Amino acid sequence: MNATKKHQIQNYVLSLLILLVILLIYTVLHEGGHALVAILSGSQVREFNINFFNISAHVGLTSDIKPSWLPAFNIAGVGM
Repeated sequence: MNATKKHQIQNYVLSLLILLVILLIYTVLHEGGHALVAILSGSQVREFNINFFNISAHVGLTSDIKPSWLPAFNIAGVGM
């Protein structure tokens, strides 16, 4: 394998790792926004789950969000 090909593979792997780190940070902030609004509305967070193996993330709450807080809860993920 020549040096140019090896350099290209290293750049590809590094780019992939950077993308995964960015996705992890975004996902934590996104779900954190939902959790923050849930706490501010008086609910409690019972589960904060990010699972890359089955590509899912969610915040589990102990009670329903009050209807007046639903718009803020829904927007909070994107807002963070």
